[in-house]
Amino acid sequence: MYPSHGNPYINIKQIATMSHFWPTAHTVTNYYKVEANTDKIKLDKQHREYRWINTMENDLHPYLVEMITKLGIF
Repeated sequence: MYPSHGNPYINIKQIATMSHFWPTAHTVTNYYKVEANTDKIKLDKQHREYRWINTMENDLHPYLVEMITKLGIF
């Protein structure tokens, strides 16, 4: 738990890790549940894009849909 004063994150909890084997690569993805006191979050240069979602959207990557479903997020 992170203090909310001076830090936009109220709570950060790692909820899962998923390993993916692709034809030319292996990736390991960590999934976090983040509670924040603002929607103006800036990620570091490791991230090209992100978005906030509150429903299962049609254009999500299949592995993300799989993890969201397994975890019962929506």
